Amino acid sequence: FHRRRCGPFRPPRRNDIRFSSDPILAFQGAWRGRTTLAADPIAMSRLELLWLTSFSTLPLLLPQAVYARLRTLRLPEAGPPWQGVCGGANRRLRLAVVGDSTVAGVGAGDQRLALAGQTAAALAGFGDHRVEWHAFGRNGATVADIQREFVEPAVAFGPDIVLLSVGVNDTTALTPRQRWRERLV
Repeated sequence: FHRRRCGPFRPPRRNDIRFSSDPILAFQGAWRGRTTLAADPIAMSRLELLWLTSFSTLPLLLPQAVYARLRTLRLPEAGPPWQGVCGGANRRLRLAVVGDSTVAGVGAGDQRLALAGQTAAALAGFGDHRVEWHAFGRNGATVADIQREFVEPAVAFGPDIVLLSVGVNDTTALTPRQRWRERLV
């Protein structure tokens, strides 16, 4: 698989033009910067119909999306302990799990049943390790929140392994991709 790099504009070359009878493939080709022509006019009209219905239903779907966002039930975070030890005594590993609601254990009874506890148990079973784990997370946390609240405590814990779970709340908050990448680093 070879991907050709292009400048901001260049005329399409012969290899860039694809023929497709599937409107979705035609759309994907156009999205990737290729000139895609439908082999039959019916396929192209289906693609145009897809776009037309997508934009025409926006006034109906947008209020529903806002309503759903405001009315959706927020589950509580898992209860304590937010840290623990599991496994044998051969080698010591320190695991820090940092992130959003997945790390906070939303839907789990306590942290031992959530991501941090389960990951520590899996690591302990692999190679007879003694895993000391600590979960640093909050429901609804974005990358900026995690930087502010959890980076220093996680570094102070002195982990050998860090598991980072972020992104969903930045997506729902419409954080621009460039800003998200800058904050992640």
